[in-house]
Amino acid sequence: MSPRNTPFLVRRVALVVLTAALQLWPTHGSCWQATLTGQAAVSVAVDAAGDVVAMGYDSDRGLEVGKFVGGTGVPRWEQVIEGVYPLYGRFYSGAGFFEAGRTMALDASGDVVVVASQNYIPAVLKFSGATGALLWRRDFPTPLKCAFFNAVTIDGADDVVAAGSLDGSSGCDFAVVTLSGTYGSELWRYTLDGTAHESFDEARAIAVDADGNAVAAGRLHDRTGSTDHFDLTVVKLAAVDGSELWRVGFSGTSEVVGTTPVGLAVDASGDVVVGGSTGDEQSHLRNLTVTKLSGTDGTQLWQYVPGDGIVGTVRIDAAGDVVAAGEAFDSPGFSVVKLSGSTGSEVWRAAAGPQVYDVAIDGIGDAVVGGTLPMPGGPELFVARLAGGSGNQVWGQWVDGTQPHDIYFPAGGVPNAIALGAGHVAVAANISNTPYYVSPLRDFVVVDFGGGMTGKRLSMRDSASDHSKRRLTVQSKDPRILAGGVGTPADPTVSGAVLTITNPTTGETASVALPAGSWKALPMRIPGFRKYRYADHVGACRSVVLWSAKELTARCAGSGLAFSLDEPAQGSLDVRLAIDSAFEYCMHFGGTVRKDTPAAGAALGAFDAADAPAPSCPASDA
Repeated sequence: MSPRNTPFLVRRVALVVLTAALQLWPTHGSCWQATLTGQAAVSVAVDAAGDVVAMGYDSDRGLEVGKFVGGTGVPRWEQVIEGVYPLYGRFYSGAGFFEAGRTMALDASGDVVVVASQNYIPAVLKFSGATGALLWRRDFPTPLKCAFFNAVTIDGADDVVAAGSLDGSSGCDFAVVTLSGTYGSELWRYTLDGTAHESFDEARAIAVDADGNAVAAGRLHDRTGSTDHFDLTVVKLAAVDGSELWRVGFSGTSEVVGTTPVGLAVDASGDVVVGGSTGDEQSHLRNLTVTKLSGTDGTQLWQYVPGDGIVGTVRIDAAGDVVAAGEAFDSPGFSVVKLSGSTGSEVWRAAAGPQVYDVAIDGIGDAVVGGTLPMPGGPELFVARLAGGSGNQVWGQWVDGTQPHDIYFPAGGVPNAIALGAGHVAVAANISNTPYYVSPLRDFVVVDFGGGMTGKRLSMRDSASDHSKRRLTVQSKDPRILAGGVGTPADPTVSGAVLTITNPTTGETASVALPAGSWKALPMRIPGFRKYRYADHVGACRSVVLWSAKELTARCAGSGLAFSLDEPAQGSLDVRLAIDSAFEYCMHFGGTVRKDTPAAGAALGAFDAADAPAPSCPASDA
């Protein structure tokens, strides 16, 4: 990636782990970035152990699936299936983008299921999560060569539910198929044909409710008299046999687009939320639409239509409220909105960039979004975390490709999917790292924004007989250091902070409170960058500096620092700076230890370490 701000420590291995290219505004440090040899990472997931799984493709080889160690990005395995390609949904047709991340799912054992196709023959493949070995593959022969799967999910019985389009009698039909998770054998199939029978119908999204019933959203090509139109269609199917429980449709007026479902989610009570667009693109009326349907019979409970645009994804938080993301064409910068789950009324809207392609909800209800930012050389990938209560940005970061900017082949990247888990914010992307005259133009990239930072140095002194002689200096010069936006929960002048030092071997821990009143925000010339300084001449920590993309330094002294060096050796030490629940900076010093001696009698104990590598001790914001 571009050296424009940061080289940071990663390793080149069989699948190549690369250096990141990061420009920061109030940011969360990127832990690692890895690439396979293909053109795009389409889907991503974090398994129960915290490892990251990604799926994408290489145009010269085919389907690529890889698993990376969650803490480092070092690949555990890579699997390539030649001649098989996932449907790259984000750029399929002129009808807008949809969640490419729906093309992969993990089952309860961590095994990996993907949907793809070979020579227009749809396929479902299952790989061992432990080794990457192909466990089974199920193909769906298609003489008409118009069939594919858009999405896949796992039901409560660990069986596989795929949605897309399969051959009908005279065209391709809206289709949902359930396969045995163990063997890949077909358990049931549901198809639906629009009234323009010789044409193309598809299911675009799939979800299952708590009872294992499947809900699919898609569109049918219908014909009324001599007028053709696409109609948004949502169906609910019985878990046991795929029989239709209910079906609802919303008519469009355009053969080109009409109504387009994109996002789909089911809440805890079984009600269904669908997002996309409604209206007629031919008359430039393509309305951003979110609607909620009763899980019992499909009755519409509410609908939200703020204006021209499209929803790319919808998610439901623990309170049942809806977060929708996409693009509002007539409201520049409005790309994320939170709606009341009960009424559909707007809670907040956020300008998180002109286009947002995916969103995930973290454990405290914040929305982590990924999209593109307009830059002089082309759109750049960004990831940001928005506060669940207000939509305000907590942190954000954009990633630049290394391809030279060219008017015909602009640099940049697209975040196709986001996954959260075990402290990780994992992003599957395609990023321009290659000049336009060299193939491939884009790369299969996985970025993990979880984990800690590099540490430059830590020095501590301790006296067994006089604790007033204790001294601690810790510093990081990591360019991924953030400083949260003024007035947000990540602003220490609002929330204060806590500095903690821990011996991970013995468990000894000491914490020092850094109250908000002793912090000061300092002016910066670079928009979005922040610098904060803490000063307290009588407390345990005398000074702390937190400076975007530059420095985190803390100096503490005296008996108020209740941490001793009385063991024979420390081995390693962890240092954390936590600001409320909004952020935690973390450094682990144990790589290059220059001095490690105990405090005994009048002799000063000493621990000096340098160049602590990233990733560091685990952070906890995701």
